[in-house]
Amino acid sequence: MQVSTKSAPARNLRTSKRTNLVLIAALVFLAVCIAFALRRPPTDLQPISVKPAQSEGFCSNGVFPSTTAPSGRSASIPRWGSYCNGGDQNTGSFSTSPFRASRALRLYLAGYPSHAGVNLQIEKISDGSQFEIRPSRDPNQHWTLFEFALPASWQGAAVRLVARDQSTESGGWVAFSEPIRTNDSGFRSAAVLFLMTALYCVLILLPAFAVCGCVVYKGIRTTLTAGLVLLATIGASGYVSFWSYFLSRRLGHAVAIALPVAALLLIIWITPKLDFDARKIVQSLIPPVALCGAATLLVLSSGFLYGGMNDPFETAAERFSHRLPNDNTLPFLLAEALRDGHIVTPMSGTWLSSDRPPLQTGIVLSQYPFAVRPRDRSYTVISAFAQSLWIFGLWLLLTACSIRRKLIALVLATCLFSGFAFINGFFVWPKLLAAAFTLGLFAVLFGDRVVLGRGEQIVRFVAGGALLAFAMLSHGGTIFAIIGAAAAIIVFRKWLPLKRLALLVAVSAAIYFPWMLYQKFVDPPGDRLVKMHLAGVMGIDPRPVPQVILSAFENLTLQQWLQNKRFNLDQIVGHGAEYWGSVGAITKDLLTGSHGGAVLQTAANARAMMFFFFVPCLAFVSLGFLALVAGLKKQFRTKEWRTAAVLLPVIVFSLANWCLLMFIPGLTVNHAGAYAVNLLAFAAGMLALWALSPRLAVIIGVLQIGINVLLYVALMRGFAPGGPLPVGYLRSGMLLLCLAALGIVLYLVFLIGKQRSEVTF
Repeated sequence: MQVSTKSAPARNLRTSKRTNLVLIAALVFLAVCIAFALRRPPTDLQPISVKPAQSEGFCSNGVFPSTTAPSGRSASIPRWGSYCNGGDQNTGSFSTSPFRASRALRLYLAGYPSHAGVNLQIEKISDGSQFEIRPSRDPNQHWTLFEFALPASWQGAAVRLVARDQSTESGGWVAFSEPIRTNDSGFRSAAVLFLMTALYCVLILLPAFAVCGCVVYKGIRTTLTAGLVLLATIGASGYVSFWSYFLSRRLGHAVAIALPVAALLLIIWITPKLDFDARKIVQSLIPPVALCGAATLLVLSSGFLYGGMNDPFETAAERFSHRLPNDNTLPFLLAEALRDGHIVTPMSGTWLSSDRPPLQTGIVLSQYPFAVRPRDRSYTVISAFAQSLWIFGLWLLLTACSIRRKLIALVLATCLFSGFAFINGFFVWPKLLAAAFTLGLFAVLFGDRVVLGRGEQIVRFVAGGALLAFAMLSHGGTIFAIIGAAAAIIVFRKWLPLKRLALLVAVSAAIYFPWMLYQKFVDPPGDRLVKMHLAGVMGIDPRPVPQVILSAFENLTLQQWLQNKRFNLDQIVGHGAEYWGSVGAITKDLLTGSHGGAVLQTAANARAMMFFFFVPCLAFVSLGFLALVAGLKKQFRTKEWRTAAVLLPVIVFSLANWCLLMFIPGLTVNHAGAYAVNLLAFAAGMLALWALSPRLAVIIGVLQIGINVLLYVALMRGFAPGGPLPVGYLRSGMLLLCLAALGIVLYLVFLIGKQRSEVTF
């Protein structure tokens, strides 16, 4: 017995040392692989030599005088345009000599190809068929490289470029370059994307697991508390990095390097000291955290499936939906300003750095010493992982409510394989990041009551306070969910210990307070979005918020106010019939064999409704709220039904105060609210369906995933006769990476469904 007692710790120590060595070796291997992948330069541009076959009113490099020219070797590529001696008044036509079509057409564009009276086409010479070259955005006074897929039947055929300019209005000109051949199959881009995603996920998670290991070592014995600490540490690392860079670029750089290095050393030191139970707690967090990383890779590889890694902001703005604004660039601009040591005012357009919360900027800055050029690519990867943390937040909430593992896996899969997750995960405005912290907070507020020691209670509520602050520091729309949660607690008397609640609020206020000082003294006034949403004032207004709100309501009659609220409510609960009408039309067209432009346009309309409106976003899952009625019978009042019944008031009160507070009628669209509410609605709907029938819940989950695959995969691209060319072509390497990421995601979802539930509380 003595030998056995002594040998077990020795074996554990040897195992821990091997684990640490493997971890260090993996990090070094990742770094070496990234350096090797980036060492090779990208594929050179190979212009296809063409000559003007017919030119009237076009001239060499006919662009507005201040137009930015292509850089490097691209500057020597021949270019033509219609902005000649007559400027915008100039008109004419142009065509090139024939050339052989490949799988894609790449060329530099400038001007306004979408302007009325201006068009640029590629024409198949054998039959005169044409496709319009119409990018999703006009390049204006910048030579910009665009890529357009060509029909498979055109490959190898003789084609030519045809341009016409019949506009004499301002902006009525277009310019283009010789076509450019490409042999990029996407394997290098896929390798770089995989390595970058793996590296940043590891670096972001190192401090989180180090702190988590410490609290478990000090006596925390619940998975939920450990998970809350892990999530809060990710936010804290980003927040510390933001203020470090604000104080000094050198300090910020040093802190960003020190965080993962110190965390790795701490993990190496603490791991051998953890007993069996402590290790089981930490290990139980790995599958949902790994799912965040795998989901990041899946979203990114899907987003870059047709190219676009050289311009990730523009690719994300148009990949999964209609053209989106530049909100995904704002945290990046602030990160660049802090890195350069100079905050520009205004930062972009009329937006100030204080108008948007800084946490995503801080998370990005925490990785800047390890960022590869161009940094906008690194920013996109880091931010995509930050958005994916909603998976971990929702897992914590469902775990706190003691939901069975199979159902948690089903809920996560239903949410993950939705256009809602893919659009907002790839277009990296920090709305899903805010949802992650909000859901973690709700795990504290609405989780099952369990007996905890005093120390663990304090840790749990301190983590909850930090999560509240970090949610608000990610996106201001979080306030609608917070008000809804507070209202639900008060109305249904789900009282929390007063001292613990005061601790939560105090921690949150202490963390948020420095940002309030920044808004007031560094880049004032910092209350633009409050005035916009609550008073309808769009520009910067120096007046105090109460004065602006009172002024907005002075000339508003009760009838007008009620009409505005009705319009707000319609945006939330309406458009269901319109959405299902579009789905029905798509189904009919597909069953009758119609695959043309009409079905693609109908699919685009359905995607737009899912993007903007609450009920269409839920699609089939909205049936779950009808399933709640089954709770009138005791046999259906299962744990799942009771949890859905707890979440429903939070959803309702959040939507209600959103509807009442938003001043501008019709602004109650999804992206102007709190994304945590959408995720709560997905979860509550699936829980209610499971309570009614587990088989029904699985069927609805499959249908929900199916409709999203149809709209966001099968009907995202296509050639409409006479219509514009689709952007980009399928990259084989990126497709393989996407399929691999999909396999990893499915495996991790399966693993979560098989986890032992006794380690969760």
